[in-house]
Amino acid sequence: MRSFDETMWSPPGSRPHIEIPASGQVHALAEVYLAQTRTWWAEQDDSRPFEAVFRPVAPEFRHLTVAWLDQLTADITAEHLDDLHTALGARLRHIAPFDVTVGPAIMGLYALELYVAPHPQADAVAAAARAAIREVFGAQAAPEPPPARPWRPHITACYGRQRADTDALASRIAYTFAPDTEHLITPATMPVDAVLLVDQNTWGPTGLAWDTDTARRIPLGHPQPG
Repeated sequence: MRSFDETMWSPPGSRPHIEIPASGQVHALAEVYLAQTRTWWAEQDDSRPFEAVFRPVAPEFRHLTVAWLDQLTADITAEHLDDLHTALGARLRHIAPFDVTVGPAIMGLYALELYVAPHPQADAVAAAARAAIREVFGAQAAPEPPPARPWRPHITACYGRQRADTDALASRIAYTFAPDTEHLITPATMPVDAVLLVDQNTWGPTGLAWDTDTARRIPLGHPQPG
């Protein structure tokens, strides 16, 4: 595992993100995998504390990113954000709420991630979010992902802060048991009925977070007025 800071954007600062918030079922799943990761790290011959090597995502900020705009929020007008909110609402009202399957966890290059099974409606939400960004900010603002690297939905449980040999952790994660049982943990079902439009700083001083005071909730399947 490498430090996620190696991927830091430039210039630093918060940017608009469109995200699906994690559900309670997903929080429970993430906590089990994080406990497994902490147990594994305690067994390693490494004096670094867990928090120096891993940075868990706080439960209130766990999410599935569907799109984001690579422009500093500080450089964007309130009117543009209002327009983006409106454009998102117009597109998402045509997509009915749905459920996705979350899990198992996988050890990525920079993070411990909860895999999200492909779902056509999740793909539609992501495509709608990208289209809304392009409508407001221009054709190059949110390009479609190339076929070689398609959109891969996931929910990050924790990021790497320092380099560490986590090959063995990947194997341990694959054998995570449900609490107080002898059964391997099973994926969770996460309902999706809205997205959040947030001002997120992925590399903030306390880790990934967004401005909860300005976050906007935009429902799926919302009927047109009148």
